[in-house]
Amino acid sequence: MDKYSRVHFKAWVFFVVKAREAQFETMVRIVHDGYDNAGEVIVECPDIDPYQFPEKFDAKYGKFSFLPGKGLRIEDVHHANPNIGDYRVMIIPL
Repeated sequence: MDKYSRVHFKAWVFFVVKAREAQFETMVRIVHDGYDNAGEVIVECPDIDPYQFPEKFDAKYGKFSFLPGKGLRIEDVHHANPNIGDYRVMIIPL
């Protein structure tokens, strides 16, 4: 973690979006800027097609669940892109 409350780590990221699934080994960044900001999780992977899979997750809107011994699960609906729609993401730190 740096002085700006940003954390970088390597992780497996698993996506389930509509009828598609994908997994990537990549870097993940957690940013928590400011007192009233809930923070966000950003998947930093050049292989991800942003029209098929979400890359940025705002803690204010999605359902974030920590699963002990497993990782972070994020569930939400991508309202701006119907190709994504409902999605689930699992982030497992390496």
